[in-house]
Amino acid sequence: MRRASIAVLLCTLSSFVAILPAQATFHIMVIEQVFTGFQQAPHAQYVMLRMQAVLQTAVFGQPFPVFDAAGNPVGTFAAFCANPSACSLPAVSPACAAKDCPNPIDANNRNVLAATPWAQELFCVTADVLATGVLPYPDGRACFGDCDLRPDCGSGPVDCVAYGNFTGDNAPFGSPAMSPMLGEALVADPLRQNQFLKPNDPLLDNSAGFSVGAPAPVNFHGDVGAIDGVAGNPEGSGVVDARDVDAEVAVLFETDRRCSLPPAQRGADANFDTRVNAADVVATIRILGSPPSAELPKA
Repeated sequence: MRRASIAVLLCTLSSFVAILPAQATFHIMVIEQVFTGFQQAPHAQYVMLRMQAVLQTAVFGQPFPVFDAAGNPVGTFAAFCANPSACSLPAVSPACAAKDCPNPIDANNRNVLAATPWAQELFCVTADVLATGVLPYPDGRACFGDCDLRPDCGSGPVDCVAYGNFTGDNAPFGSPAMSPMLGEALVADPLRQNQFLKPNDPLLDNSAGFSVGAPAPVNFHGDVGAIDGVAGNPEGSGVVDARDVDAEVAVLFETDRRCSLPPAQRGADANFDTRVNAADVVATIRILGSPPSAELPKA
């Protein structure tokens, strides 16, 4: 009798696992962060999502549409490929190559990161989908998803954030959030709910649901990106002085990409343009020659 019960349980579990891909969808998500670039690396941009339910991993074919200040579509920031099996999470993400990412049933509250190659190199984190487009700045609108492509949800985008002097249609996401300064991110309120979960959530309004904060990109694997090191300080001491010029020159011969350096030395990318080269020596000299009251770029 016990063996029969175990057999029935195993059969039930196998059947449940088998239907997971068919049940998986993509639309119970919100935009968690939008980063429009750094002054020295304006193309280092990303959009980060957060799942608000299990089984939201069937992202195949889904785009990240972007709009200019007047609300005109200006292409896509990124888009997942269209094959349902190869282009869903976790399979589609390079960050999951070791096959150690969560399964769809365990993916609630996981992040999804669409980032440009420059953002990968600035924050030293692997994107789940590489972005080939551009986020408009200082005014515009960034969205995720297109419900018209699938029967999972009605029509229009899954979530959007408009910012700055955006004057186009932003329904149902209200008035635009403030435009972040370069180097800052738009960060969603942690209590903001997906429009299909809570259609009357006051935090769906972008001006109420987003504030400006520090960028902190996270991918589906759970890796957290960071700008390591103090600019112009490749030895990791936290102090920038004349000795750093010699250290900066030495680092130039170690690598040409900041993420190839040990974390403590990534400040060698003194201008945060994602590359380590002679321009960083010039930037370090400028930092050293700045008036004492001038603030150094912070990690």
